[in-house]
Amino acid sequence: MTSEIIRSHWFTYSREENDLAQSQPRTISSYEEIPTGFLAAFPGADDGFPYTVIIPKGVVSSFQENVNPQMLCLYKDRLINLEAIEGEVQKSEYALSTVSSVEHGRVLLNSWLTIHSASRTKTFNFSSAVERVFLPIITALRAAASDAPAAEGTTIQEETAKLGYLWKHNIKYFNYAKQSLTPNSTIRASVYQEDIPLSKLNFFGKSVFSSYLSGHLALLTDRELIFIKESEEIRALNDTSYGGVFSYITLEMVKSIAFTDTNDKKVDCVANVSLMDGKHYQFQYSAASAMQLEEFKAACAQTFASASA
Repeated sequence: MTSEIIRSHWFTYSREENDLAQSQPRTISSYEEIPTGFLAAFPGADDGFPYTVIIPKGVVSSFQENVNPQMLCLYKDRLINLEAIEGEVQKSEYALSTVSSVEHGRVLLNSWLTIHSASRTKTFNFSSAVERVFLPIITALRAAASDAPAAEGTTIQEETAKLGYLWKHNIKYFNYAKQSLTPNSTIRASVYQEDIPLSKLNFFGKSVFSSYLSGHLALLTDRELIFIKESEEIRALNDTSYGGVFSYITLEMVKSIAFTDTNDKKVDCVANVSLMDGKHYQFQYSAASAMQLEEFKAACAQTFASASA
């Protein structure tokens, strides 16, 4: 069916130029909307047109740029990326079940999606204004990564009630955590590390500069490890450019998680997370200011005991 549509449809050069000159990513819903250059490489399917996003070439912001026009095609079991490089379309395929982690970042108007798998890592940059077109892809990548059955009777309201301590201390992270929960997921434990002061410069008794180790939050659910942090690990007190970076890691991909004590007076505990694909995460904690750290350690030890044995 797909091949017949490709053979019977005619395209013009002007159509191609108009399609790839769009400044923002957008979705398409039919073969007739596929830009000419991608048509021959577009993967067909007998179960309908896939959820497809076109990412045009161009500058996303002053800090981000997509060098080549691309397409993302989401199927039930895989995500296919088509990228036009020097006149040729290259194809990359991600089996949804092999994706080890997904990173979704947002800093003011700049957003990105990074997909980590055993074979490759790829980042897609876009404006936060069109973030909605990528959300179905992020949701699919997270949902396919775990085969854990849904917990009976679990509701978002019941789970967010477990984060009540965040609502009192940092409403931004409370909202971030609430947004990160998938339907029917269960929170086993969480730990919030508030900003840790690193250095301070005073001039005539007035603070003129302060640096902080940015705060972060970790959620352990029955499906994922979720890490939420600022875009900058170390920031100044007056830095307002920070934003949220969300890392979603399926539990099946976690090889081990170890908490190591240090002799540092400000950071006395480090969590090292190792994934099956070789990727590592590291988070620093202060026992004096980290909230629910011991409960989180105990939950991780119970959850990953068999994996680390």
